[in-house]
Amino acid sequence: MALTQTKEIKKRIKKEHISKEKLAIQLNTTIDKINEYILGDTESPHNVKILPDKNGMVNVEFSKDVEVPKYEGVFFNELKSGDRTYYITYKEIGTNKKVYLKIGKKSQGITEKYCVKKRTDILNQIRAGEIPTQVKNKRVIKLIKIFDMISEEYYKDRTLVLSAKNLKNSKSFYNNHIKPFLGDMDIETITTKDIDNISLNKIDKYSQKTVTSIVEHISTIFNFAIKNKLFKNINPAINAKKYKADNQRTKFLSIEEINLLIDSVKDNDILYIFVILSLSTGGRLKTICNLKVKDIDFNTKFIELRDFKNQTSYKAFLKNDTKFLNILQKHIEDKDPTEFLLGRGTLVANVRYIERNIPKILNELFNQHINEDKSNLTPEQLAENRREKVVIHTLRHTFASQLVIHGTPIFTVKERMNHKDIKQTMRYAKLAPDSGRSDVDGLF
Repeated sequence: MALTQTKEIKKRIKKEHISKEKLAIQLNTTIDKINEYILGDTESPHNVKILPDKNGMVNVEFSKDVEVPKYEGVFFNELKSGDRTYYITYKEIGTNKKVYLKIGKKSQGITEKYCVKKRTDILNQIRAGEIPTQVKNKRVIKLIKIFDMISEEYYKDRTLVLSAKNLKNSKSFYNNHIKPFLGDMDIETITTKDIDNISLNKIDKYSQKTVTSIVEHISTIFNFAIKNKLFKNINPAINAKKYKADNQRTKFLSIEEINLLIDSVKDNDILYIFVILSLSTGGRLKTICNLKVKDIDFNTKFIELRDFKNQTSYKAFLKNDTKFLNILQKHIEDKDPTEFLLGRGTLVANVRYIERNIPKILNELFNQHINEDKSNLTPEQLAENRREKVVIHTLRHTFASQLVIHGTPIFTVKERMNHKDIKQTMRYAKLAPDSGRSDVDGLF
């Protein structure tokens, strides 16, 4: 778990009693210059204080600014909401094992100074042979293992069997799909219902395969905890619901809906550029957000795209539309070639900006009929929600669908979508305008 400590700058002093000759070597200077420092004729380096002694010796203080924890043993986890969850750490006497103890959230009134006091109280109790069980305001605390800590141990173990790339992908999968739901929970309190709730949250956003993988990943971490005696109960993922509905997204925008969307973002250059590039290249969210100024070639009208799913780069056509090109050129005219096209400083910041703004517009325009209350829906209804809901990824489906509708050969669509396998592209083939027409006409 990525726990953080508040840092502060302190001066670290190192004292030495050495000869002028050795000091001159350390400071890469001459003895004459050392004498000038001592007499005050020349200002000494800001981090060195020199006091003369007898027989050519000097007393020297070297000072260095160092970053150190402000509160020993106090950590926090920064939440997406802007809140913080505070923890204290210490080592058990006898076992020498590090214990992470959750104290509470900043929004609940918990402060770092409060955590320092609790840590001191607990350490005093342990030294006196007492078991820490209660804290102020009738809040009971206990030694807990949160799911993030178990996953951290799991990934340490997997380091021996996974390649660096696969390990990174596995951690990323955990951080994206599991950590926001279970990461901060005591492993002893996680239930099958908690895991089902993750599936319900994901089923209308991701494929059945992804949702199944999430549950399997949770189950694997629990099995690891059981095997290593970090968890003594039954794996709650065993009885998690398995959603088998056919929920592959099929929704794409019509020409009228495309124009409606473009009109809705025309006053925001970033959103406008994102929508046009998505609809005209089929690039995924992360792919478009990763574009840099240097990836655009206005002379050849090509764009260099990075496909993070397939880990490949490929070229796409830059839409030859005068209004769009003028807005795009004006948007990047003062940018460095290595800057992100959308204007945020990082890929993550670009993605977050789009994810905060585009879904609101899509929901307002196209998703008014979607039932957002998932608690009472069957898997089939959830699947229907998924198929019909317009999301950011719908722009990619729209690109492929409209190409096929306009008669583009399916193998050309495959190349434009950067699909690894033609089977991925074939689901769009049924949209071809004359697909099967001659066969039907010849039936009778």
